[in-house]
Amino acid sequence: MLAVGDASRVELWCCNFGFHLRLRCMEGFMRKLNLRSMDIEGLLALRSQVDERLSTQRKELEKQLATLAPKNGRTDGHRTRRRVAPKYRSKKDPRLTWAGRGMTPRWMRDEMKAGQLKKEAFLIK
Repeated sequence: MLAVGDASRVELWCCNFGFHLRLRCMEGFMRKLNLRSMDIEGLLALRSQVDERLSTQRKELEKQLATLAPKNGRTDGHRTRRRVAPKYRSKKDPRLTWAGRGMTPRWMRDEMKAGQLKKEAFLIK
């Protein structure tokens, strides 16, 4: 059975015969535990210790990420993008515009095929 203080020294690793745990001891030697031979109470205690260790590591990593956060005030991971002015406008419906980025819109392809037009014909002047 592991003590509560041992949670910082637990590593989970996989071998051909199943999952085992390694305890990193202060002296530097490794001790292996076979999960299959542990009873339910021992596994539940070990699970709670691993969960505790993972939550402390997560908090530490979140603190490190907070220091690396962008200076624009957004911390949700999204970049703010500028809206690009449209370059092309539909001949049939002037509300339909396209900035010229990405795939050619369907309305433009249809109008180009119908009237044998090129992209330059739709440029906004």
